[in-house]
Amino acid sequence: MNGTKKNKPLFYYERVSHLMMFLLSFCFLFMVLFKEGIVLLLSSEYSEAQYLFPLLSFYPLMMTISETTNLGIVFSKKSQLNIAASLVAVLAAGMTHLLLVPLLGATGAAIATGFGYLLFFFSRTYFSMKHWEGFSVKRQVSLALLLYVFALFTAFNRIFWLEKGLVLLLMCIVLIVYRHELKIVKTFVQERKIREV
Repeated sequence: MNGTKKNKPLFYYERVSHLMMFLLSFCFLFMVLFKEGIVLLLSSEYSEAQYLFPLLSFYPLMMTISETTNLGIVFSKKSQLNIAASLVAVLAAGMTHLLLVPLLGATGAAIATGFGYLLFFFSRTYFSMKHWEGFSVKRQVSLALLLYVFALFTAFNRIFWLEKGLVLLLMCIVLIVYRHELKIVKTFVQERKIREV
């Protein structure tokens, strides 16, 4: 089965990876746009957690995206590289926790956790591309860094309109960078509507 998947054209895997990054990053920004309401749905006691919400959301974002960029590890059957990537992330997150938690408390823990998963994505992607012909991941890496920097900003920012303005700006950037993927999604939705009719 792995052999069959490996023989698929490279653009197939590249397209899936870019589509996932486009959809997930847009969902991430959409949730940040309405994070106050999402947190209040849980309980008003968690109102302060809204500032850490973007950083804590990095876990599902980076885990899912790394599943589309770690194919070199899968195809080369070098599963030990996944362990190596996990160790890099754990060590980095652990050291960052030790440094930041005494200074910033829960905010420091959220920063360290988000940083750990960002490095997990980078490590997995790096090891994968070293053992496979691969495809360009510049857009994924650049956007992941940009979203993490923005998540850091939201942890300390208390100016409502500034944060929402940046979210809308980032959404525009995502739409421009992934305009080709947006066309694919639009085409898919239109075809589904036609089939339903």
